Amino acid sequence: MRFVHSLRFRLIIVVLVAILPALGAMVYRGVHERLGEAEAAETEVLGVAQLTAKSYQELLATAGQLLATLSQVPAVKEIHPAESQVLFADLMQQSPAYANIGQSDARGDVIAAGIPPQTPLNVADRAWFQRAVRTRGVTVGDYIVGRISGKPVVTIAYPLVDSLGAVRSVLFVGLDLQWLEKFLSVPQMPPGSVLFVIDGAGTVLTRHPEPENWIGRSVADSPIAKTILTEKREGTAISPGLDGEPRVYGFVPLGGSETGHYLAVGISESIAFARADRDLLINVLSLILATVLAVALAWVSISKAVLNALGRLIEATRRVKAGDLGARTGLDERSDELGELAEAFDEMAVAVKQRQSANRNAEAELKRSYEEMEQFVYVASHHLREPLRKVTSLSQLLEKRYGDKLDKEGAELITYIVDGASRMNNLIADLLEYSRNGATGKPFAEVRCETALGQALANLKGTLEGSGAIVSNDPLPVVMGDMEQITAVFENLLSNAVKFRSESPPRIHVSAEEKEAQWVLSVRDNGIGIATQHHERIFSVFPRIHTEAEYVGRGIGLAICKKIVERHGGRIWFESEPGKGSTFFFTLPAVASARATGKQRKASVNG
Repeated sequence: MRFVHSLRFRLIIVVLVAILPALGAMVYRGVHERLGEAEAAETEVLGVAQLTAKSYQELLATAGQLLATLSQVPAVKEIHPAESQVLFADLMQQSPAYANIGQSDARGDVIAAGIPPQTPLNVADRAWFQRAVRTRGVTVGDYIVGRISGKPVVTIAYPLVDSLGAVRSVLFVGLDLQWLEKFLSVPQMPPGSVLFVIDGAGTVLTRHPEPENWIGRSVADSPIAKTILTEKREGTAISPGLDGEPRVYGFVPLGGSETGHYLAVGISESIAFARADRDLLINVLSLILATVLAVALAWVSISKAVLNALGRLIEATRRVKAGDLGARTGLDERSDELGELAEAFDEMAVAVKQRQSANRNAEAELKRSYEEMEQFVYVASHHLREPLRKVTSLSQLLEKRYGDKLDKEGAELITYIVDGASRMNNLIADLLEYSRNGATGKPFAEVRCETALGQALANLKGTLEGSGAIVSNDPLPVVMGDMEQITAVFENLLSNAVKFRSESPPRIHVSAEEKEAQWVLSVRDNGIGIATQHHERIFSVFPRIHTEAEYVGRGIGLAICKKIVERHGGRIWFESEPGKGSTFFFTLPAVASARATGKQRKASVNG
């Protein structure tokens, strides 16, 4: 990101903008050539598709003519199954393109076939039979698996009718789709090209290459099949193929059935657009080389004229940032814009030095005012407790002496007075404690955090025993601070971990990690966690994110922790997930001559 905002980057942008017209012209020319090659490729594949479709139609027509011829053979016309079966078998040996040739009666029972069925077979449920009976003419069926041959076939049917127009029998021939694939693969196409035939339902009748992997598969959801079945006419498209590879396709309807068959031929995009892509790549690479040379030349020029001076200006800025307000740029000899900038910087450094002295005086006055305010809160809170104690004791005395003379409402009012005075007394006590932790405190000295943690555990012994809590810790460091206040931080965090526990017994672990010149201590628990909406105010005074009935407490512990940690020059934060516990982190200044030693200790209090 820093480089993005630099002068060098802007220089590169200027050069790039200068070459944009040339780049645009190259791209336009490349796109135009690509469109021309796409049009030529579409014309080529459409021509191949038309030629192949014509051959396929001739194959279907030949099969239809064969059936028409067979219908005039006496044995077939007069329905002599034995003789017809011999004739059909001879024809199949002469033409391997046919999976089977047969004849059924008007009810659909197969009475003769080149490959006879093993058991009686009725084909009245086949669509080709129903169409032949209905149309009284040659029909081409859909893709099926032949019941006799067991091969994928497209069946051509021809009905034999009597003088009254009634169907006497139906001749049929099953076109072997595997043989059809060999027939369609004759056209010489570039590597990666494909040719396939689908029916109106999107089922593959054949595909070249790899027919064995595609025949009979439904591809109605593929992009090219959707295009073909939507158009239902002759056309071209650039689209992903059945296998997902983008190609230039030409497709034509084959006709010959009510649902329609469609043939498509596709050439790989990489081959169709090879020349245009190669020319565009060469032109772009040439332009990139010229751009690199221009940028390099401009880079060297601007480095000498501008960047050296900017480097001196940046160095002076960093020295001022580090506190050396006597730093100057040393660019007085320049009379250009950079010289003016350097002069303005030097003047600014003088002004900053003067303001620094004024700010120090203001900070001292602010610190004195803050200390006076804390002292006032401490004194005021201390003196407010005396009248509250009198209110509480006199209310209790009134209840003791005259309680039997008061009605129920009067007794409740006295109870409210005592409770309110007691709560006010607790709030004032909290304010005293909060003020004391900021206004008072011992001078900093070396503090063993393990000793402070041990004191906190001793202070909370009863609470820990009653909850079945287990507290463990890693080796803890020696820090600079106030022993009593650091103990208070541990005590408040441990107390909260026990108070806001889950159904499981509390498990609390204390650890430390040294980072730079300070220690980061952490207290991890397995409690109820803290909801996200409460994260912003968790360290405020009296935040109360739970009701008094849910968790007893005054809500000042974390605020005291924050104040103590900030007095030590550190910060406190936490990570939490509702239902999975919380981890509180706080930093304390390290002691250069002291490091924590000793083995890991585990303190367990379970009663």
